[in-house]
Amino acid sequence: MEDQAADRSESIPRAEALAQILTSVERLAMLYYHFANTLVAELGEEKGKELIRKAIESYGTEVGERQRRRVTAAGYAASCENYKVLPDLPALAWSQEGMPKLVRQGKEISICPLAKYWMEKGAADLGRLYCHVDQAKYSTFDPECECRHLENVLDGDERCLIVIKKKSEWDEVTGGVR
Repeated sequence: MEDQAADRSESIPRAEALAQILTSVERLAMLYYHFANTLVAELGEEKGKELIRKAIESYGTEVGERQRRRVTAAGYAASCENYKVLPDLPALAWSQEGMPKLVRQGKEISICPLAKYWMEKGAADLGRLYCHVDQAKYSTFDPECECRHLENVLDGDERCLIVIKKKSEWDEVTGGVR
């Protein structure tokens, strides 16, 4: 028991913490890939992808609900602007230090640690379905909030650009076109 107590009081180097987090993120990417790939193989592309979308929406809904509870418990309103007052992802993994690098057309780009695995497996299309977690979590957190992926490395873009705005703000930008 004493050894366990001593272990809790020690800190580990940042690089080791990052390596451990990235291992966990890669394992999540692997699990998702194998579930998604199995669904498509067993049910066909259309039905398999439909079920993947449903599962990701359900997952994103839970993430949004949990984040709303955490943010409101901390004394903030559940508004689009306040979603990120508390992180919902391990910030270290999605930092410049944690983001894996990819060379595309001679240019080095930082990519999501999840996307890295899916791209290595040649499954960008299945991985891209996972990205819809963002729409579900933000709209659940605040129904007035809308998330859009304007760019995504899994679509061949040089970066992921995720923009979150109130629906009314999107309407101003797009003239009401969705």
